[in-house]
Amino acid sequence: GAAVVWLTSEMRGYVMVLSVPSLVGWGMLSVVVAVVAGLYPSTKAARLEPLETLRLG
Repeated sequence: GAAVVWLTSEMRGYVMVLSVPSLVGWGMLSVVVAVVAGLYPSTKAARLEPLETLRLG
C-alpha cells in the first residue's frame, strides 16, 4: 500500500507526508501484534488434550 502511494506521489509530483522510518516502525509493530495475537490461542490450544477436546466439542 505504501509503495503505491509513494509511486503515485512521485509520478504526480506530490509530497509524501509519511517518512520511511515511520512506515518501517509501524510495519514492525504490526508484525509484533500479529505474532502475539497468534501465540495466545496457539499456546492455549497446545495445553488441551486432543481426544477430550473432540469429545466435548
